Amino acid sequence: MIDAYFQLIRIIGKVKRWIRIKGLIEGILLSFSILLGLVIVFSILDYSISFNSTVRLYFLIGLILSIVILLIKFIVIPLLSPLTENKIALKIQKRYPALRDDLINSIQLFPIASLRDEVYVSKALIGELIRRTSQKAKIVNTFEVEDIKRLKKFFFISLSVSLIFSFLLFFPPRILPFSLPRLLRPLDYEQVNRLLQVTPGNVEVLHGESQKIGVEIFQRGRTPYLIYKISGGNWQRAKMLRESYSEGEALKFSYKFSKITQPIDYFIKWKDLRTQAYSISVVILPEVGDVSVKYIYPSYTGLPELKMEKTSGNLEALLGTQVQMTLKANKPIRKGFLLTDDGKRLPLKIEKDLYLEGGLVLTGERVYWVEVEDTQGYTNPSPIKHYIKTLLDNPPQIKIIAPGCDLTVSEKSKVELAYEASDDFGLSQIDLVYQKLTGETYDSMKPGRIRIERFQPSVGQKLLDYQWEMEKLDLHPGELISYYLEAWDNDTISGPKSSLSQTYYLEVFSYLKEHEDIEQMEHHFREEILRILGDQIVAKSKVEDWSETQGVEELKSIHADQGRIEKLTEDLLNYLKELLPRMEADPLGNFQVYSEYKNMKGNLQYLKDEKMAEVLSTISEAVKATSADRKEYMEKVKNNQEEIISELEKMSLLAQDLLQDEKMRDVLGTAQELLNSQTDLTQKLEEMGKEIDKHKLEELKKSLAEISKLMAKLAKSLSQLPQTLPEEFINQDAIKSLELGEMSSDIEKMADKILKGDLEAALNIAKNLLRTLSSTMAILQAAASQVPSFGASSQLSQKANEYSRELERLIAEEKELIDRTNQLDKKRLEALFKKQESLLKKLAKLQEEVIKKTKKLQENLKGKLNYIKAYPALYQNLSVVLKRMEEVLSELSGETPRRARELLKKSIKRLNSMLGLVDKFILKIEKEKEKISDELSKLSKEKEKEKEKELTPQEKSLLSLRENWEGKERDISETREKIVELREKEEEIAKLLEFKEEIEVFKKEDILELERLTKKQKELESRTGKLKQKLEELSGKTSAIGPEIISNMEKASLAMDEASGELEEKKTEPALEKEREALYYLAQGKEGLASASKKLMELAKKGGKPLVGFLQPRGGTLPGGRMGFREGYVKIPEAHEYQPPKEFRQELLEALKEKYPEIYKELIKQYYRRLTE
Repeated sequence: MIDAYFQLIRIIGKVKRWIRIKGLIEGILLSFSILLGLVIVFSILDYSISFNSTVRLYFLIGLILSIVILLIKFIVIPLLSPLTENKIALKIQKRYPALRDDLINSIQLFPIASLRDEVYVSKALIGELIRRTSQKAKIVNTFEVEDIKRLKKFFFISLSVSLIFSFLLFFPPRILPFSLPRLLRPLDYEQVNRLLQVTPGNVEVLHGESQKIGVEIFQRGRTPYLIYKISGGNWQRAKMLRESYSEGEALKFSYKFSKITQPIDYFIKWKDLRTQAYSISVVILPEVGDVSVKYIYPSYTGLPELKMEKTSGNLEALLGTQVQMTLKANKPIRKGFLLTDDGKRLPLKIEKDLYLEGGLVLTGERVYWVEVEDTQGYTNPSPIKHYIKTLLDNPPQIKIIAPGCDLTVSEKSKVELAYEASDDFGLSQIDLVYQKLTGETYDSMKPGRIRIERFQPSVGQKLLDYQWEMEKLDLHPGELISYYLEAWDNDTISGPKSSLSQTYYLEVFSYLKEHEDIEQMEHHFREEILRILGDQIVAKSKVEDWSETQGVEELKSIHADQGRIEKLTEDLLNYLKELLPRMEADPLGNFQVYSEYKNMKGNLQYLKDEKMAEVLSTISEAVKATSADRKEYMEKVKNNQEEIISELEKMSLLAQDLLQDEKMRDVLGTAQELLNSQTDLTQKLEEMGKEIDKHKLEELKKSLAEISKLMAKLAKSLSQLPQTLPEEFINQDAIKSLELGEMSSDIEKMADKILKGDLEAALNIAKNLLRTLSSTMAILQAAASQVPSFGASSQLSQKANEYSRELERLIAEEKELIDRTNQLDKKRLEALFKKQESLLKKLAKLQEEVIKKTKKLQENLKGKLNYIKAYPALYQNLSVVLKRMEEVLSELSGETPRRARELLKKSIKRLNSMLGLVDKFILKIEKEKEKISDELSKLSKEKEKEKEKELTPQEKSLLSLRENWEGKERDISETREKIVELREKEEEIAKLLEFKEEIEVFKKEDILELERLTKKQKELESRTGKLKQKLEELSGKTSAIGPEIISNMEKASLAMDEASGELEEKKTEPALEKEREALYYLAQGKEGLASASKKLMELAKKGGKPLVGFLQPRGGTLPGGRMGFREGYVKIPEAHEYQPPKEFRQELLEALKEKYPEIYKELIKQYYRRLTE
């Protein structure tokens, strides 16, 4: 039992020793890891922050204390703590559950069993328990009782910390070699400080400045190094520079940091000594940026406030704008000021330390800057200069839109001004400024100003008009006035500004005198027309009297006379070119007269370019023609001259009527002006009452003078110049009974009363005179209405429209006639085609036989190409002919002989050329045979002399050669006969192809239709002739109906006559040509008549109205509309509205299917020729 017990004790002892050893190892490893970790952390911090010696001393003391504490806690205390056998037994039982509680029971029961006294437990049982337990305890492994996981963990922690320590010790940046000496010897720097003196030590520098580091060494030795580290970087080493020093002084070294922007830690290393670490701190000076501004514009601009964030600081706004600014600083600010270059110093309000607020008013171009001071007392020594740019309120803009040019006006006219004004912030008023440039006195030439518009409230842009009454300016003919518009803005800061429009000029012109000059020119025009008419009548008489006996010289003389007439016509056209612009600008003229003269110009141009040119051309042809043909040419000349004379007579009569109508209108105008002046005078007398105003009295005198002048003019027109007025007007009883003398006497009486101051009596006379003038005006207007040409434009327009409708009916019926004729012509062609079809089949068979013979001949020639020299050429030509023959056969078989005739002609021509080759070769054979015969004859004579009878070899050879040529001759003659046969066959086919209409193709009902068409065509011809006569009559009343319209109608009538003749002869094809020609001339006439109708409609609307409201500059080159301008809605056409009507497009497509009339043939050729040039 005892042995077993001690065996158990030994096992427990081993386990106890292992637990002690394991605990010691764990305590050592944990303490080592903690201490080494503290050293590593402190070294890294010291490397980064560079602690001073005091901090390092405290850390060393703390490290030593930590070692003691760790040794006591993790080593001494665990070693001294009691481990009883019971605890060990429990640990073993816990590790080995098989022992259950036997081990602890054995340990606890053994002392009881050892007692000598009796116990309540059997000692034998205890001994047995101990023995069994000792046997079980053999399974106990000392090292397995206590778990070693914790030991492993502490080991790996120690190993990791050791590896980190080794890395920091041996690998860059080698933190431990730097920090450990500082840690273990923190008090050594006191000794260093006795040998080394570092300046400036810890220091603050401004951002971007440089700093010099100096050291004085009080002992001889080598050059020190500066060890430094920029914030966030690694430690670096720099060799310090030696400075000059005196004998006995300490050694001096320095190093300079340039443009420091980040904090720097540094120390000096000399030999094995190191100074403590110092730092260079960077001080950032205060700055301001992120300038946000708010512009508050002057109230007159109406502009809203404008906020702008994070600007550059430069200010740009209108003069007088208030600017509120917010600036952000880079660090807390204690105070700030806004300074300007004109000496102002404005304090800024500080908000939330970093923000400054202030403001100023823009009064001009300035420079400003901001000065601030931070909480450390630093200021911004070089603040950024900002510019203040003041925008000026632009002056207003104004432009005169209409009339927009220099004008010639009357002293009583009204000038309509249209203008556009604008300003960037608002217009306040518009003035019209004018000045007489010519005058009797200086005062009369002073500028005048009229306020024509004031804006309340102001507006930015406006398009306006103003009626300027010239009558109020007391103008006289010949005076020149300049004028412009002046626009003012609403600037209340720097004062209203103005700008001027372009200056224009008004020439005061007596357009009455201009109107009279124009009437004189119109009179001269009529005289020239009469002169040309007389010359043309004389020239016509020479043509009528001419006979062949007078010869060519007389024709040349007639040609020269006609050339002079053409030159006079050209001069008259140039005269009209000068007259028409003056008529167009004449406010006293009327649209009817102007339009008639404009139309007469076009008619004259037509006569010159067409009729007179044709007369000259025909005379020239007559000179070159034979005697037999000259009579026909001269008849054509006479007919054209008659047309010219007729048109000139109508122009002459129309010009006379226009002159008389104008004079009549002048009379009516004078009467109306007299009535208006009397009305104004009466109104002025009524306004004056009984009190006499000197200024108004002068106005009355002027009005009286004007009335007297107009009365005299009216009396002269009606009594002294009656021949210039229409007879229907001047010969009326009402006109003859007018008492103009009595009215003149009333005017004198009224003037006398006014001069005497008896305004009441003057007013009564004025009223009576006004009633008399009103009745006179009514009489004149009634008389004018009796003149046929006065106001007849509407009737002429109605007639033109009526004739235009008749012409449209003629065109429609002629088209229908063409359609019916076309149907008959189609029937004719169908009958011809049927006949042609049977003929083509017959010709195809003939052509097929010809081809067979041609192929046979070709095969025959192919085998003899080397026999006769001509055969290769014949073979090649025959191949070409055969190819064409096959093309002819193809067309004949297909019944479409389009090129058959042409191909047959070419084949026949080629066959003829082949016969030429054959004939040449036969001729050559004949010559060769003749030569051989000559040789044989010579040889025969020689044989006779020698009396030889046998043939010599030479004779035999010649005879053989002759036989050969004779064989060739027979062969080629046969070939020639075959070629001739082929040619004759082709000629026969070609002749048959020249098919002509030799049969009656129309049936009985078709012949009846032809008779109806003939009758209808004659009817249309008759109606066309009557319409021509009506148009001729109308052309005598207005020049809108020109000679070209009449000529087209005449040509249409002639074409219809020829068409009816062709229809009578049952020739539908030429009849169609003439019908289409007639339709063409009818269409041309319709176009001309439509243009004339449009002109007459315009005459009906504007006939009695003046052309313009004021005169244009005479000979002026300035732009501007004749009638001024009008505002109104203008509809812009849609895209589809440019497309012609469907009916018109359909008519064009149908027309394209038809053959063009013969008269267009030459025109079409010329058109395409021009396209290719």
